[in-house]
Amino acid sequence: MIHSSFDVNNERDKNDLFEEILRKTKDPIVLYLHGNTGSRANGHRVDLYKILRRLGCHVIAFDYRGFADSSDESPTEKGCVNDALAMYQYIKNLTTTSPVFVYGHSLGTGISLHMASIVNKSNIDNPKGVILEAPFNNMRDEVIKHPFSWLFRNLPWFETTILKPIYENGFRFESDQRISEFRSPVMILHAENDRVIPYELGYKLYRTALETRGKSWGPAEFHRFEEKYGHKFIVRSKNFPSTIDQFIRRYKNETY
Repeated sequence: MIHSSFDVNNERDKNDLFEEILRKTKDPIVLYLHGNTGSRANGHRVDLYKILRRLGCHVIAFDYRGFADSSDESPTEKGCVNDALAMYQYIKNLTTTSPVFVYGHSLGTGISLHMASIVNKSNIDNPKGVILEAPFNNMRDEVIKHPFSWLFRNLPWFETTILKPIYENGFRFESDQRISEFRSPVMILHAENDRVIPYELGYKLYRTALETRGKSWGPAEFHRFEEKYGHKFIVRSKNFPSTIDQFIRRYKNETY
């Protein structure tokens, strides 16, 4: 999605001009990585795209393997991260003039951080910043705290039959490790009444970032949103657009 100041008349124009515009633009590009339900077209995600476009950003959103109209494969952490990395490389191959930001929501925060860790170890430029909406610190803690597990978490076999298989099958999403493996600035957004990924896990990740990231690296910041926004409606906060805009403006010309 090119930002809203561009006038594109039809679908053919979109196909013809999309890559050309990205090659020439100097405006920020946001790669959006969604959570584990639905698709890139879900309503709250579209609301976010509209805000980003009004802020002068181009937005690239996609579905991981196994989601929506993407390839029919079972999603794994490695697979989803590879898909995100392929999209990031695609963007960086198209443009050398635009600042690129990564925005992850929910499960997409774990994918964002894992991808950023890989990018930092490669010859690809790091993103200018990473925005994390409703993140968790690692999959183990998220499963324990998730409302669906409350019936089982105190049973003696919970560790053996639930937590251990998830870990052994590669669904680790160790964001508390990944967040200290790249230099880009990080912004965390979390609503107090998030019942899917509790607020405490997002704040715990933030504290880990403060304690483990290099002093000369991009800063980590945390923004608390009041109770009514839940897991996916922070975009409805009147403060949301300015919070995003300030982060992008602050770091779009910085390199760490």
